[in-house]
Amino acid sequence: MRFQNPLPLSCCVVVVSMIAGGASFAQAPFTIQRPRDSATVREKVTIQIPRSSIRPGGFVAFYIDDKFVVAVPPSEDTTKPFVYLWDTKGIGVSEGEHTLRAMLYEPSTGAKGGSGSDFVSESAVSEVKVIVKNKITDGPRSLLLRYRYYEGQNLTYTRNARTVIVGGESKTGPALSDTEINSVRSSLLLGIEDTHPATDVTLVRNKLVSLSLLTGGQEVIYDKSQLSKSMYQELDSRGKVLYEIGGTTGLQEFMQQGLAINNTLELPLLPTTPVSIGQTWRTQAERLDIPGVPPALQPRITMESKFEGLEWEGNYKTAKVRQTYSGDLPKEVLYSGMNITTPKLKFERILYIGYETGRLVKTVRTLTVAGQTIDPVPGDNAAGAGASGGGGTGYGNAGNQMGGGGRPGGRGNRGYAPPGGGNNGGGRRGGPPSGYGPPAGGGGGGRQGGPPSGYGPPGGYSPPGGGGGGRQGGPPSGYGPPGGYAPPGASGVSGAGGRGNRGGYGGGGGGSVDTGPRSVTVKATTETFITGVSRR
Repeated sequence: MRFQNPLPLSCCVVVVSMIAGGASFAQAPFTIQRPRDSATVREKVTIQIPRSSIRPGGFVAFYIDDKFVVAVPPSEDTTKPFVYLWDTKGIGVSEGEHTLRAMLYEPSTGAKGGSGSDFVSESAVSEVKVIVKNKITDGPRSLLLRYRYYEGQNLTYTRNARTVIVGGESKTGPALSDTEINSVRSSLLLGIEDTHPATDVTLVRNKLVSLSLLTGGQEVIYDKSQLSKSMYQELDSRGKVLYEIGGTTGLQEFMQQGLAINNTLELPLLPTTPVSIGQTWRTQAERLDIPGVPPALQPRITMESKFEGLEWEGNYKTAKVRQTYSGDLPKEVLYSGMNITTPKLKFERILYIGYETGRLVKTVRTLTVAGQTIDPVPGDNAAGAGASGGGGTGYGNAGNQMGGGGRPGGRGNRGYAPPGGGNNGGGRRGGPPSGYGPPAGGGGGGRQGGPPSGYGPPGGYSPPGGGGGGRQGGPPSGYGPPGGYAPPGASGVSGAGGRGNRGGYGGGGGGSVDTGPRSVTVKATTETFITGVSRR
């Protein structure tokens, strides 16, 4: 694996540049070139403005239906148009007509504010009306949903996932806001190896082909040799698994290391009969996809499903199906290195199934597990003020072990203050509302050279209420030595380590420390979408 500066796995604004002719800067009219007025749009819409219409120091504020969205500065390259990507399937965007407004703010020549900062003022405005139409109203009202497999075809999917400890619902410390455990970005391959249409049996290969993990301010990119092996399945056109080899893939690589990672693409089961828009049905023995649990060990439940309608997704015509489940899980679940007892699950998964192509186009899954744990919790401050370090589950395939935390992030850009306003947010006067503008710099990372934040042997623990710190490096409660830490490129000890003796707790605060079961709620959101179709 290799390390690189951390990058956010999700962001609110995507700014891209498109190639255009002309190398010299000449003031052009400030106008929205794309989309055209009265255009019908769907999904992600490119809003394009001539780059040469924005002078140095200027920026553009975007409004949708008079509501401020974002302020974006142009790139340094004046030869490329200024482009902003608007997601019409985002929160708060409905079907129908909307007004897009772009407002240009530029420095006022020679003007200075009382604090010495430049004034900026509105210098131009352009707007268009568009019609958002993501829903398909002229499609079939009833469908027999089936997967279609074509021998020799490879389907590539990208998966973005984020796992947090839910603040307020978890009694693991004083935090009221959510505490992120990790963010994961991965790619998966579904290869169609052999098809037998007459018997409705298809052999597929399911493989994790890339993985990056962001945790504790450090991004770790895994080498292909460290990824789990392929899983082979025989499936029918409903996605039902008839036979599989490698159903425990990921057990050694990820589950024993406490990593909440889905390393296979699980095709949801489709209904047995045709369904109509608005219809609901139940699917028995549906296999869940709890992160970090191999397919063969996933709990099976009865899933509630509803056919919500037809809409465009990823430029495919899709059937949108919402699946839900709420209930108890087996008596214990291993999740992100924590043994959660008496777990209760809330599960929602939205499917977008290409009804003309027979492909799974996209899934959006939200999974919440609530229960009790005695194990260390990421971000847990319940062990007393004197505690330092904070152990975690050992990582460890041999060689290239988890490395250090990231470098401290730089200073973020200042926000913009309201037009004509004072110093709200410390931004330049005359801009859009405070707190908006170019994305700020990264947050502070951990010190270089050590394990990611929240992981590794704890240091300096002593008995509850005791005096000085105990022996440095004692393993955390319920865990043995980590599975081998080593600098990048060095060989480490393989394995996750056994269960060790309970370590002490930091002194200095006096009194007792509660080491009994505590309530914890873990929430994982995952988005998986098709990104490529090829043939071998």
